[in-house]
Parts: sequence; C-alpha cells; structure tokens
Amino acid sequence: MCYQKPSDLDNWSLLNNELMSLRHKVILEWQELVVSNAKEEQYQKFLSKQAGMFFLDAHSKFICIEKIRLGADYVIDFAVATEGYSNGLSWELIEIELPHAIPFTKEGIPSARLSRAIQQIHNWKRWLIDNRRDAEKLFPAYGIRTKRNANFKFSVLIGTRDNSSLWIEQREQLSTNLGIELLSFDRLTEWLERRWFSNKTFIDSSSRPLTEWQKKYLANPFAMAMSDKEWRKFLKERIRGKIYGAHFTPTSAELLLKYRSFNKELLTQFQSASAEI
Repeated sequence: MCYQKPSDLDNWSLLNNELMSLRHKVILEWQELVVSNAKEEQYQKFLSKQAGMFFLDAHSKFICIEKIRLGADYVIDFAVATEGYSNGLSWELIEIELPHAIPFTKEGIPSARLSRAIQQIHNWKRWLIDNRRDAEKLFPAYGIRTKRNANFKFSVLIGTRDNSSLWIEQREQLSTNLGIELLSFDRLTEWLERRWFSNKTFIDSSSRPLTEWQKKYLANPFAMAMSDKEWRKFLKERIRGKIYGAHFTPTSAELLLKYRSFNKELLTQFQSASAEI
C-alpha cells in the first residue's frame, strides 16, 4: 500500500511530450512480450504492474483488480470499474489468453482456446446471477445486470491482428451474438500509443470534494492492479468507516489511495527524468 502525497515532480502530462520516451519504453517492452512465446502468467504479471497505463485513466477508471475470486470455483484475470456517479459503478471483467493463440481455425470456427475462454465467461455470468448477494458485495454497483441495461461487460484478450485478420467478420459476429468483446493484444498497444495523460483527475467530486493531491494521485499512471486480498480489505474498511454514496470514487478516494500500490521502478524513473527538465 502507498499513501504518500505527490511530489512537485509528479506532472503526469509530461508523458505526452517531454517524457514520451518513458511511455515508449513500456510500449516496446509490451510489444516484445507479445511476440514472444511467453506463458499466460507473464502477460498477467506485466499488465498488473502496468495497470495504470493500460486499464485506468484520469476520468472515470480508477479501480483495477487482478485475479479476483468468484467463490471457490472461478478467478477473473482483471476487473476494471468505471465510475458512473449516480448510476453507480459499472464493471468490465477480462479473461487473458495468449497473443500467439489463434482465435479461429482455418474453417473460421472458434479455436479450442477461444471456446474455453467463452465458457469461462459464461461461468462468470452464471455465478454473478446465482450468487447475487455475494456479487453485489464484491462488485459495488446498482444491482447485477449482465443483459438489458447491463452494468457488466465481458472481454476476452486473445490473438493478434496477424493471426486473426482473416476472421474479423466472424470475430465481430461472435462478439455480438454472445455479448462478449473479443480483443486482440494489439488493442492494448494502440490504446497506450494514443492515450492522453492528465496531470490530475477531472472527476466530478461535488458530492465529496477532493484535495489537490488526491486529484493528482487518482490520475497517477503508475498505479498497479489491486490484489483480491487488498480489494476485500478495502471493501471491509469502507463498510466499517460507513462510507456510502452513489459517487463511489469521490466518496472512497482517500481509502482507495491508501490501498493503491505503484510501480516504484517506473515512478522513480519518471521523477528522476522530470527533475532534469
């Protein structure tokens, strides 16, 4: 856990220009990993350490949890929350596969790897519905809705454009039919290449005013994913502290930052480079 006030060197917007080389360093490391024959755990570990770069932003996404357990049977690779203010949080549950796993066979049929990932998500959906009370505690939201007016979306990260370019139409059709977004590993690369970094969050905090350092550290792009254990401790402390309200992030900001960890190596590199500007 990291509960420190930001330094004067923490100007995240420098990643858009003067310190863009640090962003490119992360992208290069990611691209090298994608073309390697790495194991699934290595992609999970990399994205967990770089969650602030790949999954979070300064506007509405401030929570990323890795390896969150659904009872004793299932584990979600990543859960990312989006702040919806009066509408509560919405959630994206992500299954990580492999970039070198081909999503479709030569006949355009979902591969065994993709079929397994789809079944995994069907299991998640069933658990959320069958264990609604536990699910609402684990994923604070206004109810558990996976279909109409859904506040849960489901994604599978699998393959690359190179090994699935022939089956783009099948991918999109399958995604529509199942209500599951099928993403290539290239999508994360492009997101980080196009991303704009803000020096502080612009979240609506009228319900619970935030300090300037809270605004800055909510936007910290070097945040790591929270573990299942950290997330559950955070939720328990939130209840003990009687922290309620529809605007989840503003009302929980101080506690959320208490449980946040940061990629110290990258943050130190960023601060050292900032001091030389």
